[in-house]
Amino acid sequence: MKKISVNSFVRKISVHSTMQPLDDHRTTMKTIDKARFDTRLPKEHKDLFEYAAQLGGFRNLTDYVIHVLMEKSTLIIEKHNTVLASKRDQEVFFDAITKEIEPNTSLQLAASKYSKLIKKLNG
Repeated sequence: MKKISVNSFVRKISVHSTMQPLDDHRTTMKTIDKARFDTRLPKEHKDLFEYAAQLGGFRNLTDYVIHVLMEKSTLIIEKHNTVLASKRDQEVFFDAITKEIEPNTSLQLAASKYSKLIKKLNG
């Protein structure tokens, strides 16, 4: 599975739209290539979302929904990429401790320098 960088994904989105900060966390989007996102939801949910948007200082429900979706999407992608990285780290670690591989020249040189330093410190 291909690892998706959040920053490159956001840069890719930025090519199609520009985000201009209003203040602190509020943003407005002027979209060059427009796409529509429609949803049906219970009125109570819409009322709740509108109330949260108002309390959050957003201009309208659309700005609030875009902000929340971008924030949550970024968190999900970062968590997914962290899991992928940790799985790779586990594979590298277990390969290193389970496979009998001779140390390379750089590692041998570093070990030699370390041993000399320890002997020098211990007198």
